[in-house]
Amino acid sequence: YNSPEIHRKELQQFISEIATDIPLIITGDFNEHEDGKGLKNLYKKGFTDALSLYDKKSDTWMWPLILGFQLDDRYDHLIFSSQLHCTGAKVVYINASDHMPVLAVFTRKK
Repeated sequence: YNSPEIHRKELQQFISEIATDIPLIITGDFNEHEDGKGLKNLYKKGFTDALSLYDKKSDTWMWPLILGFQLDDRYDHLIFSSQLHCTGAKVVYINASDHMPVLAVFTRKK
């Protein structure tokens, strides 16, 4: 099972079926880092990861293990098209899920 390859193909299919000349935000659990294959393909098409602009380190996913250890990573992203401008983005640490909310503010470019 190669999750990044599956996600890359899903993103390619998604992008091939939508209009990319309009303001667009793609958000959620991508199950890969900013440097994953799927996200790299989006960057090549002119998309940007909002969280990477304003917070390069915070984890968006955490899974507690025994003895106080935990797994954590950056799997959640707010990807936006070139018609938008991001004025801020951050991870909000609340214990409601294993994924933390990722917030961003966008304006439309003129």
